[in-house]
Amino acid sequence: MPYREHNDWFNRPFWEQSMDRWDGMFTGGLRAHLLTARYGLPLMLSSTGGLVVLTTFTMGRKYLGNVFYDVSKNGICRAAEVLAGELEDHEIAVVALSPGWMLVEHESTASPMLTGGSRLPFRSSDNPCQQSTRCRVTAGA
Repeated sequence: MPYREHNDWFNRPFWEQSMDRWDGMFTGGLRAHLLTARYGLPLMLSSTGGLVVLTTFTMGRKYLGNVFYDVSKNGICRAAEVLAGELEDHEIAVVALSPGWMLVEHESTASPMLTGGSRLPFRSSDNPCQQSTRCRVTAGA
């Protein structure tokens, strides 16, 4: 999806957005993490120790600017917390890792960021890429 189209959608009120947006974020994010854990944990439980890493984006309790985006990303944090609780009697740690903004491969070909233009919906001084990497450990074994 072109950035302009994404930005227009992202900034619309929640009630004007298609549920297809939610389905995509939920399926590719929270649901994918839970499916991976669901099928990976039995393999990990049969051995000694392990680490489950769920990747997300969060700014603590700060609203992320879009209902679907906020709920899908913070749902991953909550999943890490409750998975850690269920695994507290096993030697498996669960973490939610928030590395900040990332330029992913499918964005890189037409990205104004690569040519010096700004395509991020915030001031460059607010750019998390220019700040230290954030990592939130929700529980550990």
